[in-house]
Amino acid sequence: MLVTTITDWLVESGLRGSDVPELLTGLCRQLNTGGIPVGRAGCAILTLHPQIVSQQFTWSLEDGEASTSYFTPELFEHPDNRHDPYFELAWNRRTYKRFPLGRDASVGHASLLARLQSEGYAEYFGFFHATGGTGAISPVARRIGFVPCVVGSFATRRPGGFNEAEIDCFKSISQTLALTAKARTNHDTASRLLDVYLGHACGSKVLEGRITRGDSERISCGIWFCDLRQSSRLVSQLPLDDYIALLNCYFDATAGAVMAAGGEVLKFIGDAVMGIFRTARPGEDVAMRERALSAAISAQQEARELHALGRALELGIALHVGEVMFGNVGTDERLDFTVIGRAVNEVARLQGLTKQLGYPVLASASFAAPIRQRFHYAGAHPVAGFDEMLESYIPLA
Repeated sequence: MLVTTITDWLVESGLRGSDVPELLTGLCRQLNTGGIPVGRAGCAILTLHPQIVSQQFTWSLEDGEASTSYFTPELFEHPDNRHDPYFELAWNRRTYKRFPLGRDASVGHASLLARLQSEGYAEYFGFFHATGGTGAISPVARRIGFVPCVVGSFATRRPGGFNEAEIDCFKSISQTLALTAKARTNHDTASRLLDVYLGHACGSKVLEGRITRGDSERISCGIWFCDLRQSSRLVSQLPLDDYIALLNCYFDATAGAVMAAGGEVLKFIGDAVMGIFRTARPGEDVAMRERALSAAISAQQEARELHALGRALELGIALHVGEVMFGNVGTDERLDFTVIGRAVNEVARLQGLTKQLGYPVLASASFAAPIRQRFHYAGAHPVAGFDEMLESYIPLA
């Protein structure tokens, strides 16, 4: 009866979209209410993400709520993790295994089991369920030899550990728990990957259902546009692997500065970076301008520390404020979430002026207006595609 009740609850909770900590917390409460003395439980799921190899969820009776931790490639490959029961279960693909933790049990040193033994736990029961799809985990996990899977556990302090009926209960509910947790984690992984590849703003819009071509909104924002100078020389003279490594360092310096200042990176266009700083007061938002300007200064400073072919990298950065359309453009089968409009073209032309005028950073009149004291006037200049002259301003040192 308890197995049926819990299985039904897991399915219903999964369909409602409950997250994994909520699932684990509710499950453990039901097990304890049903007479199975679980003091600790958890599960871990291998994921597909460039910086996260696995997610681990842990519930304890003392805390009352489940917590979440993430394993980076460095943590995942640390030698201490080889003693972890989850690692053993996944490595050996053991569907179920009981780990006695009583006083006479041998559990080794410097492992989770040794810690649990010292905390008075009597038994730890682990499960492993493969989930299929060889490409659904990180390259680190594949290299080690793992397959996509969910591993989990239940532990008790009751002397003598679990009885056979309780173990049978864990076995019966473990597959449903694994399936429900995996489904939720797939959603979370997709969300994080959209953030990585599209940026948080665009990724969240896609998840919200903004996927119709032409679906867009008007937004006012600061626009931050950067381009790498001498890139043709670099790509032609450097070995390709070295150029890619240099480019990633350059993006760390530039896109990293935008994100550190609270901006959103929308695009990598070749070796150019486009970021935006949202604002509800485009004409007078001084704080937004200060953040965008500080990102430009920081990017220039970081770039000066990067050298290739005997010289430091040189950048051109343009700062502008204007109204843009933010939304979907493209074809029915290949869409892009981006910003378009006159202001986007203007900031690109302004960036081109940085090279023409020999200044690493230029701001437009609309950007400089509320903080005019921070700039020197650099004149008005003709630019392609516009009848009007484009005014430019140089940040004071």
